[in-house]
Amino acid sequence: ERLKKIANLLIEGGLKVPQKNNLRDEIWIKLWGNCSFNIISALYNKSLDEIGKDKDLLNVVRKMMEECKNVGEKIGVKFNVSIDHRINAAISIVGHKPSTTQDLYAKRPLEIDPIIGSIIEVGNKLNVDTSTLKSKNNERFPSVNLSNAPPNIRDSKAFLFVDLEFILIKKSNKSL
Repeated sequence: ERLKKIANLLIEGGLKVPQKNNLRDEIWIKLWGNCSFNIISALYNKSLDEIGKDKDLLNVVRKMMEECKNVGEKIGVKFNVSIDHRINAAISIVGHKPSTTQDLYAKRPLEIDPIIGSIIEVGNKLNVDTSTLKSKNNERFPSVNLSNAPPNIRDSKAFLFVDLEFILIKKSNKSL
């Protein structure tokens, strides 16, 4: 009730405020794009539209998204858009480099582990193949001199995410 009031105030102020019934599914759809496009963009220093023009990179993105989707569906996530729709939406954004790429070149800590690591960890517990995600998670970023960069850190939000997924799995009686 209170959230509806806040949303209505924001809408009256001219902002777009989508109101979703299942936030968990929406988080996974966001994660779906981040686990693929963010990492590929950072590894190859490509914008989203440049990734879309490279068939090989686009195939890797698709495989990463398929693996993420398989993990999500195994724990009950519903992806209400297709992989093709999600890819087409991303590659239509011309010149944009995701936050992971921006962080890399600004020599800030990367969120690689929270993004991919959490999916791999849940996938491992459920025996879901995440080989492409693992492969890209193990690649390094050779195009940037990171000698003065802070070390990559595991973001506590990732652990919270994984812990919440395990709780949800246990509550739904899915075996680990």
